[in-house]
Amino acid sequence: MVELIGTSQHLPHAAYGFQRELYLKGCMAIIKKIIICILITILAIIIAAVTLTLLTPSRRSVEKIKKDILKLTPIGSSMEHVKKIINEYDTWELMYISTTSGFLKQDASKPITVIGEQSIRVFMGEHYDLFIFTTSVCIFWGFDGDGKLIDVWIWKTVSAT
Repeated sequence: MVELIGTSQHLPHAAYGFQRELYLKGCMAIIKKIIICILITILAIIIAAVTLTLLTPSRRSVEKIKKDILKLTPIGSSMEHVKKIINEYDTWELMYISTTSGFLKQDASKPITVIGEQSIRVFMGEHYDLFIFTTSVCIFWGFDGDGKLIDVWIWKTVSAT
């Protein structure tokens, strides 16, 4: 009788058990590699999400945004200087420039007031929270009658999408 090597039909029971054990070890090694790949992928996604979150300017606090804007356009800056700075930011969208009216400052804890005699409004950007809410950020610059900056206001609004 000829035995075929590698078939379980002619192997003693102990050899079959050994072959099965090797097969299962191989399967476990593959499963471990798959799990490691999945975990690395999840970690990479988390790192990318955190990095994007930290780099999104609209996610910064109102105070931080205002501080950064005032570094770029200090009080007393000309309207022309502010326009030049705005043009340097490709992601900002110029909403309007008014040489005849200031902007409405709408702080929740204070009465609405008109700031300045001239104004500029820019849409800075937006981000999404929990895939439901959109936070939009606008920057308002208020100027006196001579076109000198007197105030900056950052307006964040949240809406459900």
